[in-house]
Amino acid sequence: MKRILVMGMSKDRGGMETCIMNYYRHIDKSKFQFDFISYNEKPYCAEEIEALGGRYFVVTGRSVDFKKNKAELREIFETYGHEYEGLWYNCCIISDLNIFKLAKEFQIPKRIVHSHNSRPMGNFVTNFLHKINKKKITKYATNFWACSMSAAKFFFNGSVINSNKFKVITNAVDVEEYKFNPETREKIREELSLGGDLVLGNAGRMTDQKNQLFLLDIFAELVKLDPASTLVIAGYGELDSELHEKASNLGIYDKVRFLGQTSNVSDLYSAMDVFALPSKYEGLPMTLVESQAAGLPSFTSREAVTDEAQITPLLQFMSLEDEPKLWAEVIREKYRINITADRLSNFGKMSESVWNIKQAALELEKLFEE
Repeated sequence: MKRILVMGMSKDRGGMETCIMNYYRHIDKSKFQFDFISYNEKPYCAEEIEALGGRYFVVTGRSVDFKKNKAELREIFETYGHEYEGLWYNCCIISDLNIFKLAKEFQIPKRIVHSHNSRPMGNFVTNFLHKINKKKITKYATNFWACSMSAAKFFFNGSVINSNKFKVITNAVDVEEYKFNPETREKIREELSLGGDLVLGNAGRMTDQKNQLFLLDIFAELVKLDPASTLVIAGYGELDSELHEKASNLGIYDKVRFLGQTSNVSDLYSAMDVFALPSKYEGLPMTLVESQAAGLPSFTSREAVTDEAQITPLLQFMSLEDEPKLWAEVIREKYRINITADRLSNFGKMSESVWNIKQAALELEKLFEE
């Protein structure tokens, strides 16, 4: 059995964390076992990681104590480095190369950098470091992965992308988990008192990136077109209070369900009628893969999301420069009563593709075995 050291797990359930755990749950544990490093707090799904036979190490973050961070990482490699066949580094920006230097120093043969983002994020310093480190990463990494071609171009130069060391790794999901279920739909809609409303859904961290402030503007216009509408948002983040305040100021607070972080997102998709993700930047959003697996008409921003996300005809692109009213009109026009046959019509395509985690995990095993 080969052990792989994985970076990219925070304490929160985000797209990157979901992607990593999807692969971990489905990879053959008799061949591969994952251990995780997280900063400052236990990683998302810590108990599940241990139950699956993995370990996790909590390290002081660089922003908390830079010297302690370096010392604790070195201690991990000195103690366990000889056990690992690979380092799988998942990130949205390369602001630090220390772990790659350690992996090379301790002779971990496969050192993978995996890009999950397509645009600059963070402050001036981290973006500046990214520009420098993306040029240096080829000295330390042996393999270069990305969730999409746009994410690849943000991280890697053309010679890397055109080499056999580069791969696009799909943000695959368990399509069976997200398959539309009419019984679940009725149950969740009753629990949330949604009645026969047109339910617009969104899932993700409440951050500037995910742009839920703009989503509230869209929904306010949708309510004007169809007063029997409800917006369901699953997730939380630093904009939580600002979003609550804006919903109140727009006079739509009683029509918005802020659910916070929830473990039943797959069930929520069955209860929704339409899904919207007007992000400002993305790699390739897990939520759009999930929403299409659930048979939901889905809308996202053309500027932020790559065409690779259009797995089925259900996904439609809109511009962030379009007025919220236009988004609302298109969403209302495309809305259809949720007949089971309609919601399941694209399921076969999803289940037989590389977006099905059962297929994708087998491909990942081959890459780890190379």
